[in-house]
Amino acid sequence: MFFCTLLITSLITNASEIKKNSVESTKPTSVNSQVLTIKSAVTAALADNPSLKTARERIKQYASLVSLTRSSLFPNIGFTVSAGSAQAALNSGNPPLFNGTTYNTYNSTISLTQPLYYFGALDAVDQSDYERKLKVTDLEVSERTITVHVINSFYNIILNERLLINLSKSKDVLKRSLETTMYREKIGRAQLLDVLQVKTQIASIQPQIESARNSYETAAAQLASYMGVSGKQTEIAIKGHLKTLLMKDLENHLDYKNYYLPELEANRLQLSQIADAKNVDAGKYLPNLKLTGNYLFNSYTASDLYSSNNNGWNAAVVLTIPIFEGLASRYDSANFASQELQLYSTRKDLENTLNLTQITSRKSLETAEISLVSAVEADKLAQESLAEATRQYKLATIDFLQYLTIQNTALTAASTLDQIRYNGISACANYFVASGQPLSVLIDVLSEGE
Repeated sequence: MFFCTLLITSLITNASEIKKNSVESTKPTSVNSQVLTIKSAVTAALADNPSLKTARERIKQYASLVSLTRSSLFPNIGFTVSAGSAQAALNSGNPPLFNGTTYNTYNSTISLTQPLYYFGALDAVDQSDYERKLKVTDLEVSERTITVHVINSFYNIILNERLLINLSKSKDVLKRSLETTMYREKIGRAQLLDVLQVKTQIASIQPQIESARNSYETAAAQLASYMGVSGKQTEIAIKGHLKTLLMKDLENHLDYKNYYLPELEANRLQLSQIADAKNVDAGKYLPNLKLTGNYLFNSYTASDLYSSNNNGWNAAVVLTIPIFEGLASRYDSANFASQELQLYSTRKDLENTLNLTQITSRKSLETAEISLVSAVEADKLAQESLAEATRQYKLATIDFLQYLTIQNTALTAASTLDQIRYNGISACANYFVASGQPLSVLIDVLSEGE
């Protein structure tokens, strides 16, 4: 178990390679301990990732703005009260009010404004709702991205742990070889040079072990960050293995007729939003109609303000007709036309990018699949060669240089096989994204047998 931002250990379970790949996991002992599979890791990340929480809250924010826009369609009622002093001019009447001396005024008004007709008013509400829908697509893209990151980090942990295990095994073999070589040198069947070569190899492999350990811990820290538990002393055991993904097995889970790409959906929403924005903008240059009304109380003494003799009212239907706006409507139309052309170009670029990503990821997956057959065979032969070389080295029928070459070949073959499996998983995740397939299907495939 290695300590990093997230205290983490790995439990590799592969029934077909239980001897070769299995490693005992230290049992979690902390209060917050848990065992993570790829499915539970993704679930935790989607629930607790800070950026996703922010995106969900932003959707709520824009939902409130939709209601705010809709509120402008309802009556606006206000109530005002004022109290003050005044003095009428001496020539304002015959006689002037209160003979030109200072007097008090008290006023109270209830006012009502109700829009009756405003072209594009309902479109303004729809336009605001499109902003909320766009934030939903942003969330979907973020969730998809986080899911891919979790998949890569999860299996990167296992990949680096496998490398760490293989390097540690090689070091153990070298240590045993050192004992054999030192014994032979003692009895005169080997030279001091052989002993120094073995010690050199042991010293050389240690930096590789440290590098693998650092990569392991970095992958663990990345996974912790995506899960939103960075900085917490939570001990987590990773349970999984580098599953071999074949295209023929995945085809049964792919639905090319019903696919969903949030980037294209966002582009469609933006185009629809412009159509509503045009109507909202046109409303500024067209007649609009509203109802206004006031119920007033006026008095010169506070006690008589709401007396039945001091009240009055008025109501009116107000029609506003814009006559000349400096050709602003023409410039607005040109602006919207340009925005539409940009969005259509963006959509074409999106489609090209997604098609390229789909082809690239599929080819990567096919390459990994083709390489896998040879890599499995090479790993099997390398392990057999290593076992035979170990036996012959003990019998002194081969020298250390031959033995070292065979050992390095075995390590390379094992690491290459693990890397190909990891590349296949990563390419598959990218392929699912580019082809609009739900990543939950891939998670289910990866979870089979765990």
